[in-house]
Amino acid sequence: MIPYRISFSGIRDYKPRTIHLMGKRDHILISGANGAGKSTLTFCWGAVMASTKVNVEGLRSKNLPDNRVWRAKIELIYENDGFIDAARFVRFTLDLEQEPGHPLKKEYYIAEGDRVDEWEQETRFSSSDKHFNFREYKRMLLQKYKIDPDAFYLIWYQQDVNQFAVMKPEERFRIFSEMTGIESIQKSWESFKEQERDKESILQTARNNQIQYKFELERWENEKNRYEDQQNLMKSGIVQYKTALCTLENHYYTERMKYKDELEEMKENLDEKYEEAQQGEKQFAQLEAELLAKQAEFQSVEKEREIAEERQLQCKKESKDKEREWNAIKEEIKDVTDRVKNIGISEDVVRAEKSSKEQQLQETETEKVYTEQLISETSHNVNELRSEVAKLEVQVDNDEAAVVSARNYIEQYKSSFYMEEKHKKVEGMMRQTKDLVETVKKDLQQKYEEKKQLELNRYVSPRQEEALRYFRRQGLQAYPLRDLIELEADAEFRNEDVLNTIKYAIFVESKEFIPPNDLYYVPLPLIVPTESVISLPQYQLRIKEGDNEKLVSVAMKALWWVKQFFTGEQPCIQKGSLMDIRGLRGEQEKQEYILSEKAIMQRLEETGKWIEENEKQLIQYERDIHTLQEQERKLHDIVYRVRDAEAVLQKAAERTFRIEQLRRKTEEKQRLEQEIQRLYAINQELHTCISRLRDRLETLEQYEMIYEELHKEKEKIAHMQQLEQLHKKLLDELKRAVEERDELDDACNRLEIEYNKVSQKTKQQKQEVEELHAYIQRLEKKKQHIQEYFTTTEEKFISIQRENQDANDTYGKLLEQLGWEKQIETWSEAKALSQKQNAEITLKGALGETVDPLAPENYAKMKEENEKSNAELQNAEQILNELRENIALMKERLETTIQMNAHKIHKKFEQYMEQFHFEGKVEWNMDTNKHGDMRYYLYIKARKKGHRGKMEDISAKGRGGKVGSGVSGGEESLSSLLFALALLQTIEASPGYIILDEYDSALDDSRKEKVFTLFEEELNRKMIIVSPKSHDPNYLQHFSQALTVMHDASVPISRILQIKRAVEETETVIKEN
Repeated sequence: MIPYRISFSGIRDYKPRTIHLMGKRDHILISGANGAGKSTLTFCWGAVMASTKVNVEGLRSKNLPDNRVWRAKIELIYENDGFIDAARFVRFTLDLEQEPGHPLKKEYYIAEGDRVDEWEQETRFSSSDKHFNFREYKRMLLQKYKIDPDAFYLIWYQQDVNQFAVMKPEERFRIFSEMTGIESIQKSWESFKEQERDKESILQTARNNQIQYKFELERWENEKNRYEDQQNLMKSGIVQYKTALCTLENHYYTERMKYKDELEEMKENLDEKYEEAQQGEKQFAQLEAELLAKQAEFQSVEKEREIAEERQLQCKKESKDKEREWNAIKEEIKDVTDRVKNIGISEDVVRAEKSSKEQQLQETETEKVYTEQLISETSHNVNELRSEVAKLEVQVDNDEAAVVSARNYIEQYKSSFYMEEKHKKVEGMMRQTKDLVETVKKDLQQKYEEKKQLELNRYVSPRQEEALRYFRRQGLQAYPLRDLIELEADAEFRNEDVLNTIKYAIFVESKEFIPPNDLYYVPLPLIVPTESVISLPQYQLRIKEGDNEKLVSVAMKALWWVKQFFTGEQPCIQKGSLMDIRGLRGEQEKQEYILSEKAIMQRLEETGKWIEENEKQLIQYERDIHTLQEQERKLHDIVYRVRDAEAVLQKAAERTFRIEQLRRKTEEKQRLEQEIQRLYAINQELHTCISRLRDRLETLEQYEMIYEELHKEKEKIAHMQQLEQLHKKLLDELKRAVEERDELDDACNRLEIEYNKVSQKTKQQKQEVEELHAYIQRLEKKKQHIQEYFTTTEEKFISIQRENQDANDTYGKLLEQLGWEKQIETWSEAKALSQKQNAEITLKGALGETVDPLAPENYAKMKEENEKSNAELQNAEQILNELRENIALMKERLETTIQMNAHKIHKKFEQYMEQFHFEGKVEWNMDTNKHGDMRYYLYIKARKKGHRGKMEDISAKGRGGKVGSGVSGGEESLSSLLFALALLQTIEASPGYIILDEYDSALDDSRKEKVFTLFEEELNRKMIIVSPKSHDPNYLQHFSQALTVMHDASVPISRILQIKRAVEETETVIKEN
C-alpha cells in the first residue's frame, strides 16, 4: 500500500489542504521553523490510522472559541500495489465534531475504488455501532490492509528515533521484543515462571500442612496427659479449700463482735464534746460582732481626720502663693523705674526723633535700589561682550592653526586631485583581489565535495550523481562501473586508460528506461553472460569482492560486458576510442583514475595538498584585501582633508574681518568695566548710611517701650493691696484647721485602744473553739477506723460465708464423692488465707486447664491425616520438578531466540557504524528483581575508532544527568538512528513507506545526507521526512517533492508552501501550492 494523497480541514490553524504524495519511490521533505506546525501533518496521518499515540483532541485549534462547534475531516488515500486483496485505491477518512460542552464525536470510513474519487463501496465505523465499531476498524487496518502504524512502525513521531539514545535499557528491550516477535515467547516463559511460583506455593502449603498435622498429633497426646493430672489436682485442692473457708468463717465472727462493742462506747463520748463546742461558738460570735462595731467607728473618725489635714495643707499652700505674687510685683515695679531714669531724654523728644529717622531711611533705600539696577544692567552688557570676545579669540586662534595645517597638507599631498587618483588605483587593486578570492572559493568548494566522495570511496562524476539520483526516484537500482570492478592491487594507474570510453558506464536493473544524460547506460537484465568471468588478467581487471552475493553476480555480468569490447567485434575499443558502425567516441569525462584503490588514495592525497595550498593562498588574498582596505580607508580620509585645507586657504578676507571686530569689542568691554567699579563704590556708601539709621531707630523704639511699661505699673500697685488682705484671711483659716485636727487625733487614739482589747478577747475565744473541734476530729477519726475495721471484718465474714456456699454449690458432687465433713483448724488468719489461696490456685489451675475427654480418639484421627499429608507432599515435589525441567527448556529457547535477533541487529548496527568510523555493539541481559519478576535489558554501545577504554551504553549520560563523559550529542543521535535502522530491518512485513519526524535534528550537514542515503538504500521504500533544519541544494536533490510549513501568528494561520527546483538553474524558488 503506497500513500497517494492526504487531505484535511479544520485542523489547528490550517486552511483546507490537499497534498499529493507522488509515486512509489518519490521521497518527500516537509521542513519549516520550530513551532510552525510540521508535526501536525504526522498527527493527522496517525489519527486517521487510529494510532494510539495520537491525542485527537490536540488537533483542535487553540484559537477556536469555546462556544463554537469544531468540525474537522482527514482523508488518506492509498494506492494498492497488488499485494492486498482490495481495489486499486483505498480511502481512509476520519470525521470529527465537538459541540460546546459535549465530548468529541469520531467516525471512521473506508472506501475502495479502481479510480480516485470514484468509490464503489464505503463502510462507516462508529463507537455506537455493534458490528462496525472502532475495534473492527483497527482489525481491518491490521489484518486486511496491513498498514497499522503502531504495529509496523510506519510513523516515527517527534524524537521517537532519537529517544533510543536516552531510553532506559528496559524500555529499549520492550520495543525490540515487540518488533521481533519475541514478546510471545517471553510471555509464554513468564507464564511458566508464574506456574512455577504457584506450584512452589502449593508445595510450601503441603509442607506447612505436614508440620501442622505433626504438631497437632503431639498436642493431642499432651492433652490426654493433662486431663489425668487435672483429676488428681482437683481432689486434693477441694479438701484444703473447704477446711480453710470454715476456719476463716469462725475467725471473722469473733472479730466482728469485738469491734461492735467499741463503737457504742465511742459514740457516747462524742455527743458530750459536740455540745461543749456549740456553746463556745456562740460566745465567739458575740465578740466578733462587737469587734466589727469598734472597727467601723474608728474608720469614720480616721476619715474625718484625713479631711481636716487636707484642708490645713490647702490653706497653707494658698497663703504661700499669695505672698510670692506680692513680692514679684514689688520687684517688677522697681526694675521699670530704674530704666526710665537711665534714658536721659523725655518721651516727646523720643517720638519726634523717631519720625525724622524713618523718613531718611526710606529715601536712602530708594536711591540704593536705583544704583543696584544700574549695576545689573551694566554687568549684563559686560558679560555679553566677554562672551563675544572669547568666541572671536577662539576663531582667530583656530584660523591661524588651520592656515598652518592647511599649508602643511598642501606641501605634503600636493592636491586633492592627485590623492583621488591614488585612491581609485587602490580600489581597482582591491576589486581584482576579491575576484580572485571568489574564484579560489568556488574551486575549493568543488574540491571539498570531491574529497568527501573520495574519503567515502563512493566517488562518482557529476553526471553520474545526477543519473543515480534520477534512478532512485524511479525506484530502480543502478550501479556505477567502479562499484563493480577494479584494477589488480599491483596494477599501474595507466592500465585504466584503456577503459576511458566506458568506465563511467552505469548498469540499471531494468530492461526499459530513459537515460537522463549522455553517459553509457546498460540494462542488466539484457546482459546474458556466456561464461563466468571474475578477472581479466591481460588488462589487470577483476570484480570487487564483498559479502553481498547479489552485488558479486552483477559485477561478474559487468566484467563480462567489458570483455566484449576487446573481442574485435563492434562495438569495440581500439586505440583509446569506442568504435561502432556509426562512428567513433572518445573519453566520457576528463582524465581521472577511478578504478584503482591506490589511484583513489593518491588522488585523495593530491586533492588534500591542492586544498591546503589554495587555502593558504586564500588566506593571503584575504590578508591583501584587509591591507588594501586599510589603504583605501586612509586615502579616503586624506582626500577629504586635502579638500578642507584648500578651502581654508581661500577664506583670507573672513579672517581679517574677525581680527578687526575683536579689537572693537575689547575696547568697549574695558570702558564698561570701569563704570561698574564707580557704581559699586556709590552703592557701598548708601549701604553704610542705611545701617546707621536702622540702629538708631531700634534704640528709639526701645525707649518708647520703657515709657509704656511705666504707664502699666499703676494697676499692679492696686493689685498688691488686694493680695495682702487675702493673705491675712488664709492665715486665720489655717489656725482653725490645726485645732480641729488635734481633737480628731485624740479620738482616734482612744478608739484604737478599745479595738485592740476586744480583738484580743476574740482571738482567745477562737483558739479555744478550734482546740475543741480538733479533739472532736481525732475522736471521729478513731471512730471511723473502728467502723472501718468492723465493716471490713463483717464484709470478710459475709464473703467467706458466700464463698463457702458457692463451693458447696460448685463442688457438691465432688465433696459427696470424697465424703467431706466440716473441719476447723487453730490457724491464724494469715495462715488460713495462705492455705485458702494455695488451694484456690491448685483448684483453679486444674479447672483452668482445657482438657478434652476425647483426646485418645482425636489422636488416632490426627495420625491418619498426617500419613495423607506425607503422600500429598511427595506428589507436589514430583510435579514441581517436571515443571522446572520444562522451564529450563523454555528459557533456553527464549535466550536462543533473543540472542539470534540481537546478534542480527548487532551485525547490522556494527556494519552501519563502521561507515561512520565508529565501533558499535548491541548487547542484552536479563535478571530477576526483588519481587521475582524478570527484567530484560538491551544496551547500545558506541566508541570512536581508535579510542581506548571499554564501550559504554549511550544512554548512561542522558540518564545520569552529568556531562563530561560518553559520546557527544550528535554521535548519540547518530547511534540512535542507526540502531533504529537496524531494528526496522527485523520486521517481517515490508510496508511501502515510512514517516520520520525530526530524525536529523541533531545531525550535522555532512552526516545528514549520508544517513539519509543509508536509510534510502537499506529500507528501499518511500520516505517522508519532517525536519526543522535548513537544507542545501545537494540534499534537496534526494527528494521528489519538498514542502515547507509557515505560521503567521498575527492572523493566525498556517500555510504549506512547495519548494520547486528550476530546470536549468541552481537556485530554488518558493511558490505557494
